[in-house]
Amino acid sequence: MDAALVNAILCLLGLAGLYFGGEKLVTGSVTTANNLKIKPQLIAITIVALGTSFPELVVSVNAVVKKSQGIAWGNVVGSNISNLLCVLGIAAIVTPLSISSKSLKVELFWLVFASGVLVFSVKMFSNVSGWGGAILIALLIAAIFHMTLSSLQVQKKSNQNHVGETGSKSTAWMGLLTIFLGVIILIGSAELVVYSAKKIAEIFVVPEALIGLTIVSLGTSLPEVAASIVAVQRGHADIAIGNVIGSNIFNSLGIIGVAALASGTNQFIAPGSFIGFDIPVMFAVTIVLGAVFLLTKRISRHMGIVCVLSYLVYISATFQQF
Repeated sequence: MDAALVNAILCLLGLAGLYFGGEKLVTGSVTTANNLKIKPQLIAITIVALGTSFPELVVSVNAVVKKSQGIAWGNVVGSNISNLLCVLGIAAIVTPLSISSKSLKVELFWLVFASGVLVFSVKMFSNVSGWGGAILIALLIAAIFHMTLSSLQVQKKSNQNHVGETGSKSTAWMGLLTIFLGVIILIGSAELVVYSAKKIAEIFVVPEALIGLTIVSLGTSLPEVAASIVAVQRGHADIAIGNVIGSNIFNSLGIIGVAALASGTNQFIAPGSFIGFDIPVMFAVTIVLGAVFLLTKRISRHMGIVCVLSYLVYISATFQQF
């Protein structure tokens, strides 16, 4: 029990570091983007989303390198589900979300497409090869390019070319330094989380996939939670929603792609339980919430409560699997 307690403390310290590092990364990214006069929605769907997904990237790659593919898959799939149900749910409970993005259809297309490609890959092949990983990364680049182009076109049509006050060169440099600091903290914290999670799984004879789906995925979703809550409190619901959409696209295409490449000659094999339950749940939640976004343009507090409760039901069902 002493070893379990020590590793639990290390895991908590790692998760706290992921949150702190992710927050620094987002702060630096937004500061730098504002100096470049980038629209808030574009910041959210690209820079903020990539920044808040960086913990998932580092944790997943570290897990693959350490031959713990279950943690990597659980981290990505669990994070996608927690982003849609838990992150958006909590944000909506804090402040109801009104969706005003004129490029929402393009963003939702790529969200559903990214989830669909992941479902197709594991259903057809049960794994993602190195070549498959390269294709996913290429699709991610195409998605970012298309969403950026669409957002800039909308911005041009609405004559909204100004995001905020242009900062000084010193402010821009401070933003870059903050990003660098966040990356360093994230890498060290991710190493600590993977190490302690593996040890906990070994001590209690708990499948690593379950650890990845719960503790690790929730921990690496903390930057999304923080960024989304701050965004809605400041009246930027589009940033919160764009952050989640962009993060899920990056998780499904970028992180799975990089993890597949990191596995080298070994195939990045999805655990059987994920193929039969967790990945279909992720896709179903994506479709349902995507339809809600398009039809209602709003996520109320009641809907937020439903999302959070649904996430708790999912976690309960996940434990019963194991």
